Amino acid sequence: MNLADLNRAGAELGTRFTLLGTLPLTVVVTVVAALVAAGAPGRAPDLNAVAAELGRLSVAEGVLTAAAVLIVAVLLTPLQNPLVRLFQGHWGTRGPIGWIAESRISRHREIRLEIDKRTRHVGASAPTDASSEVAKWELRHRYPSEEAVRPTVLGNVLRAAEGRAGAQYGLDSVVTWPRLYPLLDDKVAAVVDDQRTQLDVGVRFAACFLAAAVLTFGLLVAHGWWLVVPALFGVLSYLAYRGSVVAADGYGRAVEAAYDRHHLDLRDALGVSRPASSSAELALNEQLMLLWRGKTAIDIEYDDRQ
Repeated sequence: MNLADLNRAGAELGTRFTLLGTLPLTVVVTVVAALVAAGAPGRAPDLNAVAAELGRLSVAEGVLTAAAVLIVAVLLTPLQNPLVRLFQGHWGTRGPIGWIAESRISRHREIRLEIDKRTRHVGASAPTDASSEVAKWELRHRYPSEEAVRPTVLGNVLRAAEGRAGAQYGLDSVVTWPRLYPLLDDKVAAVVDDQRTQLDVGVRFAACFLAAAVLTFGLLVAHGWWLVVPALFGVLSYLAYRGSVVAADGYGRAVEAAYDRHHLDLRDALGVSRPASSSAELALNEQLMLLWRGKTAIDIEYDDRQ
């Protein structure tokens, strides 16, 4: 890797950190601090009071505030993946949360069944060919198999993508993606990373706007029309979440394309001969899945020319 590559990687990392860390957190902190400075929750906010407080803010206080936001953003960065999992619906199976999760899973299974019926022309009013094709696309891109259904739309879209990617080659993406990703060429990796960043940004903004909605509601609940502020943040949170769903579908397609382009590179990395046919590839990949899942040891014939 040369200096230009390092500079480019640093710039991309800086952009990602700004979008995921400092920007959404700064929005929440700024709004909450402004409302408190304006008199909330004790009285209805006075915007003139906010201006007066800003006028009294020293440079040192501004620097300390910015530093605090930056530190919190750094500390929250490792929590991005758990945050995405939370929005996917990994809520546990016990207590009230578990009951809500099961209720949502049941509802999504009903929706999935309705879509599946449309693909097979089941029902009194058979759909047109066009609507049947739309239903097939929805079933493929919006829902995984019935037993894998999650309680959220985002969880189902990502689970569906996991099931599609690599499936035609006999590869389980959950097992093989960490092994395949380092083998991607720069162009493919850039597309995958861009889609993943969009997904992460959508989830982070949805979470931060939701937190802002809750906090501002607590500050403004007694002040009439000021409740439009938490309502606005609620709408923004929903829009950010819907954006993350769209990005999740794009991410899934990018990962699918990565398997199409690089699935044979897994064999090259193992030093195994490339197959002469798709059936031969499926046969060995079945064995590799057993090996990587830790279920059995297999005898692999290596290519001594590599």
